[in-house]
Amino acid sequence: MKVNTNDLLDRIFGDQKVKYRLDLFDQQEKKRLQLFEQGKKIRIRCMVRDRDFIAKPEEIVRQLVLIRLHYTFGYPIAHLNVEVSIKMGSGYAKKLADIVVYRAPHKITPYIIVEVKKPGRKDGREQLHSYMNATGAPFGMWTNGSTGMQGVSYELRTEPNLYAGLPRLPAVDESLDDVLEPIRKKDLKPADDLIALVKQMQEEVLANAGVNVFEEVFKLFFVKLWDEENASDLPDDDSSICRFRITADEPEQQVPRFKQLLDEACDSYSDIFPVGTEFDLSPEALMVAASVLERVRLTDTDLELVDLTFEYLMSPESKGDKGQYFTPRQVIRMAVKMLNPHMDETVLDPACGPCGFPIQTLLHVRDHELRRKWPTAWRTRIQTYGQRHLFASDFDKRVVRVGKFMMRLAGDGRTNVYRMNSLDQREWKRDQAFQRDIATNQFDIIMTNPLFAGTIRHPQILNNYDLAFNETRRQSKTKDELTFIRERKQQSRRTRDVLFLDFCLNKLTPSGRMAIVLPQGHFNNISAEQTRRYIMSRARILAVVGLHVNAFKPHTGTKTSVLFVQKWARKEAAAWRTWYDDLYEHDRQVAAFAALSKWREKELAKKKTPTSLPTQIQQEPQHPGDPPCPPGDYPIFFATSQRSGRDNSGKYDWLKDDNGNIQTAQKMVLVHDEQGQTVEATRETNVLNTDLDEIADAFIAWGKEQNLHFLTDSPYNGRSFSEHVVGANFDASTISINELERTRRIDSEYYRARFIELEAQLDKLNPQSLAAVCHITDGNHFAISDHFQEQGDYRYLRGKDLNSFFLEQAEEDAAFIPKSVFDGLTSSYMYPLDVLVSIVGTVGSVGIIPPDWPVVAGSCKLAVLRANEINPYYLAAFLSSKYGQFQTQRNMRGAVQMGLILDDFPHLRVPKPEPEFERKITELVKTAYKSSFESKQLYREAEQLLLDALNIQILNLSEELYNESTLLEALSAGRIDPDYYRPRYYRVLEAIRNSKIPVKTLGELIHPIRNGFDFRDYSDEGTPYIRVGDVKNGRIDMENAAKVPLSVLEIKKDVNLRTDDVLFTRKGTFGQAAVVQRGQENCIISSEIMLLRLQQTASVIPDYLSLFLNSVLGYQQVERKVHGIGYYSISQGDLATVEIPIISNPEQKRIAQIVSDSFAAEREAKNLLAHAKQKVEDLITYNISNG
Repeated sequence: MKVNTNDLLDRIFGDQKVKYRLDLFDQQEKKRLQLFEQGKKIRIRCMVRDRDFIAKPEEIVRQLVLIRLHYTFGYPIAHLNVEVSIKMGSGYAKKLADIVVYRAPHKITPYIIVEVKKPGRKDGREQLHSYMNATGAPFGMWTNGSTGMQGVSYELRTEPNLYAGLPRLPAVDESLDDVLEPIRKKDLKPADDLIALVKQMQEEVLANAGVNVFEEVFKLFFVKLWDEENASDLPDDDSSICRFRITADEPEQQVPRFKQLLDEACDSYSDIFPVGTEFDLSPEALMVAASVLERVRLTDTDLELVDLTFEYLMSPESKGDKGQYFTPRQVIRMAVKMLNPHMDETVLDPACGPCGFPIQTLLHVRDHELRRKWPTAWRTRIQTYGQRHLFASDFDKRVVRVGKFMMRLAGDGRTNVYRMNSLDQREWKRDQAFQRDIATNQFDIIMTNPLFAGTIRHPQILNNYDLAFNETRRQSKTKDELTFIRERKQQSRRTRDVLFLDFCLNKLTPSGRMAIVLPQGHFNNISAEQTRRYIMSRARILAVVGLHVNAFKPHTGTKTSVLFVQKWARKEAAAWRTWYDDLYEHDRQVAAFAALSKWREKELAKKKTPTSLPTQIQQEPQHPGDPPCPPGDYPIFFATSQRSGRDNSGKYDWLKDDNGNIQTAQKMVLVHDEQGQTVEATRETNVLNTDLDEIADAFIAWGKEQNLHFLTDSPYNGRSFSEHVVGANFDASTISINELERTRRIDSEYYRARFIELEAQLDKLNPQSLAAVCHITDGNHFAISDHFQEQGDYRYLRGKDLNSFFLEQAEEDAAFIPKSVFDGLTSSYMYPLDVLVSIVGTVGSVGIIPPDWPVVAGSCKLAVLRANEINPYYLAAFLSSKYGQFQTQRNMRGAVQMGLILDDFPHLRVPKPEPEFERKITELVKTAYKSSFESKQLYREAEQLLLDALNIQILNLSEELYNESTLLEALSAGRIDPDYYRPRYYRVLEAIRNSKIPVKTLGELIHPIRNGFDFRDYSDEGTPYIRVGDVKNGRIDMENAAKVPLSVLEIKKDVNLRTDDVLFTRKGTFGQAAVVQRGQENCIISSEIMLLRLQQTASVIPDYLSLFLNSVLGYQQVERKVHGIGYYSISQGDLATVEIPIISNPEQKRIAQIVSDSFAAEREAKNLLAHAKQKVEDLITYNISNG
């Protein structure tokens, strides 16, 4: 039975999308493929070699190119060859050229070289260029079988290492002049990957041209746009011929044409490039760079691609220093969609960067209003709309120029983009247009992402902003009277983003709307409460969307949120401003109450009678009561994004199907047809893995339910808010302004639906505040690390020491301080049965100081809870349970380093159980402590057995001030650093060698050492990824291991784990070893971990090897061999030289059994603790269910 060619292609490529990328070739060419089945395989006949081959995708592309060369371009088979060796210098290239076309049948002089790739591949252009340069072939072709600039390119070698683009290859009887026919405007096509074209320019000429790459590419874009705008859309008109093109003339002869284009563009748009601007590229380099763009139609290229290209070109370092970051497009789209700007509303971005918000606003209004109301005349309307309603400014000259260019490209004609420091009113006077358009006006909508970094210190600037002043209180006290006076005090400095917030709120018209991106600290820090009060007094908070921490990577890891507000109408504004003043009056009254109470208490302590006190405090001071309520109540929409569209390294995170393939979608774009008419077209784009569009849809549904007028005509899918939220990947909730937390936090993370649900469950149990059941304090706030000792009698607990529920007094990395320092830290003392909670780092970790410990001192990174009305074991178990952990996680504050503050601890709540239940929990925790202690004792016993087996009674690890070595030893070691020659290292090796036990190097016992796999795009689900911190105390911590969205089989590196492999940390916290246990094989290890696999003939067992490497004998050898500055690591070769004493097999097995017993005791301790936490959670759940 004859099989259809298309059916065979379907089977070869599998993925239909891959097959369809063969769109460079027509159906007739595909029919010429000689495909057939042989057994279970599909084979193809090569028309040049006259042999059959397995029909792999790349071979299919090669045969299709051969068919075109022969049947379309007329090259005889005798002129064609495949898989040709290319001589390069004195040797030959490692890879063969896929296709070579010769000038004559004797196949001596290459004329065309073709490099083919399978569909989807984008590499190989450099390889093609090297072949052309080596052979002198003037023409080249690269293709993966697809159309578009990422599917095929035709090259002309103009001189060594310079290559210009061509529209096609020459046919057998054609010259270069025949190929370089005039390019008409109708021939231009939108770019599908503009960044790739810029990279191509960089690789071919710009990187080594000694010019500013950004400026030269920008000039080319600028001139290209001018040429497109001035070429006629009529296909047969002579004026439709583009001047931005490469001809067969010498480069020097073509330069004047490009210079004329640049001069014309500068005359018309001197605010982007000044008159007199010149190209800095040589004529040859200019022609090569221009050839890359000559067939691109910028006006039809997706604006997002152009924007991405400018982001690529502009140095992230120069932006980051000023706190400038391109706003992610998905954030811009969400904001515009949620605020739904209309064509009669004015819009401002006072920190516009490259005009992301104005451009998206222009497109939104174009597609939702202008094109619908004026289907044939919308182009002139959009220019009018842009000129009258869109305004922007930025202080950075370069991004303003880019912004102006982008707005032109978007179609708004002349732009209202100003170079101006929007915060400095002194500068406004120098630009009358800015004064007319922005300074003296208010706007219906403001959308902006102001600078994250930088502070303003100029009093003349600060004077103009309310938020540059703090509401403070000044205390005045005489012998008989104490008063508190409110003061409004100007601060010496304020961050730019706070001043931008103030500027924007005052620039809004009454009922105007705003979206502003701000660091998270403004939404949750106690120090920013005044800012939040100010926001509430000036505007209604519509929504807060918490962005993922990856949103602005790789530029910054600052946590941010988007604030959406609507300014109060005039009739409401007065009441809210009065409330704002009343709040500060209440603060003054509270402060006065506290001071008067303290004064009265102090006087009474002197045994005075109330009547003898000053008149003001003879009576008990009266508390002013609760703060005033807002003048009105309204709900706020909160949402927390879980998918940012960026991974941990800042690379784009594309949505993938179950097979790991990137998902695509059709995007509507406007392009020009051959008649110059604007038509709709679709462009296949990768789908970003983000939930911000879904959040916008949920907000629109909620806003319609709240009758927000500006959403009346917003695109709506008909689903209710609750339907959007149920089962969504993002978190969304609504909270009344009267239900905000005591410091008026407005970060969306605090109001996550899960937290609200757990809080409601806890409320049913009438919990007590922590302040009611324990004394709350923290540790030392002063820097004392200079006094740390490795050993001593006075332990000092740091934040990182809280790495397990039960602290260990003899921990290897423990810090001790001398008595003189300890005696001065009385306020930082921590006592047995104090419950500790980590405030920073691993926030919310809970531990309890064992009952047999002495008094210790500790750091302020630990909150200390000293139980007085509750059992400490129960308290620790509760805080470790989900009902305690949700409270600590919820109360984190900050933007960069998230953490807890001590002021929040009194407000955490804990239900008080019956005494019998407390007793049961106490017994469980005590038993767990006993097992944990036993586990550590057993491991130390195993280490002691090792020393006994080696007859080592005393090991002197003391330090001497100096040591001597020989030149021969230094040359042999390749080290001259003094640390390598410490005497204690010699004593360790001497002890091992004097034990009369056989010794082998580690390299003699194991297979070649392998490092793990580097991957930092962590996920909530996936394969456990073992990092350095997960290997400690001889164990692999699977519970806290990160997850990665990869399977072990997907890793192209042989680091698959087996039971009894030994993992070894090589970097950072180096020298930690652990054996892979049964059930831990399906993990991926990081590149900072080494895989040690014993040979079958090795005379040691894994547990013994791991324990030895962790022991003082192994660690001292490893420590000697590490290298680096500040961040030490050990190489594979150096680790292989570590000397391992081979004690008898029975002794090894005995040690291994004790290690196994140690692990079993640790598991028992963990199980008991987990049981205690579960019992607490079960009790709470039971009490909730039973009322």
